[in-house]
Amino acid sequence: MMLTKSDKPTLIGLLQYAAETNPEGLCISMDGHQRSFSELFQGALTRAKCLVNLGAQKGDKVGILMPNSIEYLEIFYGAMLVGCVPVTINNRYKVAELKYVLSHGDVKFLFTSAATETNFLNTLKEAFTDLNLTQSSQELADAPVLEKVYVVEDAPHPQISDADFLANMGGDGFTPPSVSSDDVAFIMFTSGTTANPKACCLSHRSVVGNGFAQAARWQMTAQDRMYDPLPFFHMSTILPLTASMCVMASLFATRYFNVDEAIETFINDDITIGFIAFPTLTNEIINHPKFDGAALSSIRLVNNVAPVSTLEIYDQSFEHGVGVSAYGMTEAGGVICYGDVEDSLEKRLNTCGKPFPGIEVRIADPENPSNVFGTNQKGEIQIRGYCLFEGYYKDEEATQNAMIDDGWYRSGDLGALDNEGYLSYLGRWKDMLKIGGENVAALEIESHINTHPAVVLSQVVGVADDRLDEVAAVFIEAVPGASVSSQDIIDYCKGQISNFKIPRYVVFLTEWPMSATKIQKFKLKSFDLGEKLTS
Repeated sequence: MMLTKSDKPTLIGLLQYAAETNPEGLCISMDGHQRSFSELFQGALTRAKCLVNLGAQKGDKVGILMPNSIEYLEIFYGAMLVGCVPVTINNRYKVAELKYVLSHGDVKFLFTSAATETNFLNTLKEAFTDLNLTQSSQELADAPVLEKVYVVEDAPHPQISDADFLANMGGDGFTPPSVSSDDVAFIMFTSGTTANPKACCLSHRSVVGNGFAQAARWQMTAQDRMYDPLPFFHMSTILPLTASMCVMASLFATRYFNVDEAIETFINDDITIGFIAFPTLTNEIINHPKFDGAALSSIRLVNNVAPVSTLEIYDQSFEHGVGVSAYGMTEAGGVICYGDVEDSLEKRLNTCGKPFPGIEVRIADPENPSNVFGTNQKGEIQIRGYCLFEGYYKDEEATQNAMIDDGWYRSGDLGALDNEGYLSYLGRWKDMLKIGGENVAALEIESHINTHPAVVLSQVVGVADDRLDEVAAVFIEAVPGASVSSQDIIDYCKGQISNFKIPRYVVFLTEWPMSATKIQKFKLKSFDLGEKLTS
């Protein structure tokens, strides 16, 4: 008998149930390394025993600053088994961000890596000059809660190594504390833009509930094999892994995305679900010389978040797979709706699907959030239900600002609900440009420019202008080898979108400023825009 959402399992309870029910079933495959459900649970149990013997108690924070690895997941689930709260740390964080996260997050145990391609130890040492890399015990002035640091990969000294940590396993006796589905499962820091990242406290109820909902929406079974190349510190991997565990399906992950390896995984591992999610990765895959969508007969579903014109290309590229989109955020347990495998093409391209059962969505006036709009009206997306976070850790003011009466969360996103309950995402509320007094959504301009045959992806930001207060600047990643100029883009816009919406600056680039998975638009504003164009 399978577990269900009504059983109110915890994340670690979900893994334990899979380990007991389907011990030999493949849970995770990564770069040639595989773990069954039983093996992953036993690895987590080993690390849980070590944490207990080091004095870990329920509620202690366990930071993980590592690339994707089997050990990452063992630490993640092992901490939860003890009742500790894992703190997943963005690998891209630099000195100021790491200093803030470890201090504000009250991290007591930190696991990190000194692998050649990482720079974690140097960054940590710059953030905390009193960090001692010859022993695990620490006394840091700017992170007084931090007691232990362990370097899981390529430790610079034996007494700070993973082997030193695992030597603490001790005896066999271990009684896990009682953990409720309403307890905080882990803390995930949002990417942040210009301010410090916010620490989202996510309950087991939120993530497990969304995992069951995802599995049901996509009609997942134990035979599914999902490819997900995204980082473990992000909900775009934690939630799909949870959904896979709900039905005992297998997840195929990777340390870092590599398009050659991605193609081989699709071909050789009979992948049924592609959780690629972001255009920067999907474009690499479908433009690869070895990609043959017609030959990938095992693919039945591919998830991406992109403009309609781009989603249409993806849907055509994976000939055997149904393309779906999604809408969500960390504060709502990752995702609150996906497209359904049985939805029409029009619904799958133009909407994010219907909200999961148990989650309410309404559209309201962003300037007056209590003023609720009707169907097909554009406004701010508000969310209520089991999926919502437990608040921002040690930031009551930010938590209160994110909520309004009766438990509604303000997303800051613009959207609309149609008369069938399908949700459309229409851009960020604060991603609106004010051009000559007119409100213009950046997404509206991007959606048109993205249809240009020489454009892979475009991003629009507002820049100050003496006459109009603000004008559009577009940043473009062109198709490799394509010949396209700034004037070509301007000409493509003429007669198709209003003159005042046509970008006055066109910048071509080959690499985007990224957080873990998203383009950081605020950084684009500091780029050299070149000369202003006229339309």
